[in-house]
Amino acid sequence: MRTGYSTTFSGSYNGDGHASHHTIDHRAAAWAITDDVTDSHVSHCIASVTAHVAAKTAATDGVLAAVNAAAEENAAHQAGNACLLVARADSLSAGWELAWVGHCRAYELVDGAVAQLTTDHAVPASECSPEELADKFDGYMLPRLRLVPTASLLSHDRPSTIRTLRRRGRLVLVTDGVHAALSAEEFADIVRQHTDPGACAGELASRAAAARDVPDSGTAVVIDPDHG
Repeated sequence: MRTGYSTTFSGSYNGDGHASHHTIDHRAAAWAITDDVTDSHVSHCIASVTAHVAAKTAATDGVLAAVNAAAEENAAHQAGNACLLVARADSLSAGWELAWVGHCRAYELVDGAVAQLTTDHAVPASECSPEELADKFDGYMLPRLRLVPTASLLSHDRPSTIRTLRRRGRLVLVTDGVHAALSAEEFADIVRQHTDPGACAGELASRAAAARDVPDSGTAVVIDPDHG
């Protein structure tokens, strides 16, 4: 499968992580993105490591196992916290398998239509009181929050999952630094217009960076399936 990655950041640290992995026999492949929700250099490094753990585990053991492994990895460092989205494709079955906690999103392009596959574990920051925000995040985080995650690697009952059954279309994984900065129409236009996944990921990330009015990171991963 052809995959494109792009990340931009305008704060002190890049708070996103991404990774991919495939099994030795190439039967299965997996991709993961993480979005640190504590904004520190240490927690960003952990978010990156966590993405690699999630992708490797998903490829070999499935997406639910990946979320659990990522949560254990995150907790073992006793610093930081992140949202996670992991995707898996198996050559023996159709469709995509996804699991997530937090507000990273997955979209699929099928027959020219871009459909959101995930639902956010988050609420708009405008619906939270300053006291609620202060309980969850340090004060310096508050100006950049648009969506406040209600679930994360260190705080979730059970990750959400979905498996699509149709022939795979282009899959797009993005952190909130991308999807919250672009309109649905602008996002869909970019996903449709590029045949190269790297160019698509690059424009999603760069256009989102130009549109953001607060410091944040934004990551896009675009996966084009093999057909034939």
